[in-house]
Amino acid sequence: MVSSFNRLPLDVWIIILRYAPDLSTIYKFICASANASAAFNIDSPYILNAAIERSIPEYKHKARMVAILGTFLASSSNFTFEGLVHGYKILPKEVLSTAPASCAFMKGTPGPRYLVLTAYRIETLQHICFVSLLYNIHEALWAILPNTEIHNDSIRKSKAGIDFQAVA
Repeated sequence: MVSSFNRLPLDVWIIILRYAPDLSTIYKFICASANASAAFNIDSPYILNAAIERSIPEYKHKARMVAILGTFLASSSNFTFEGLVHGYKILPKEVLSTAPASCAFMKGTPGPRYLVLTAYRIETLQHICFVSLLYNIHEALWAILPNTEIHNDSIRKSKAGIDFQAVA
């Protein structure tokens, strides 16, 4: 049985993707629905440009670089770092600063999809780093607090009759 979510026409998907809050959300949409992926392929320059202006306008040029590098990476069967650098150096300088989004986020190339994949990976890495930081802080505090009076009196018995369990 097909859900109504999958029955949305491409025009509606294009509108939804144009108003997506950020690049990683666009990636999640295009992975979740074949129709969203098709809509993205139809209008990727405008969708990406709108999302970048809304979420990371100060990194617009860097996002264009990632899309261009993604196109180079996918189109080169004999990938070498030197070849990538050479291909990037022969680009006109205007591509990153003044060219319209359709030049950097060209339809039919793997660059736009590579950009949203990179944004998704960065978001995932942020979550991993944040969780690791919280875990490290928790471990450091529990190594120090059991030896203090504050820990034994106020934390372990924060409310009358309610004991704190370390596993919580």
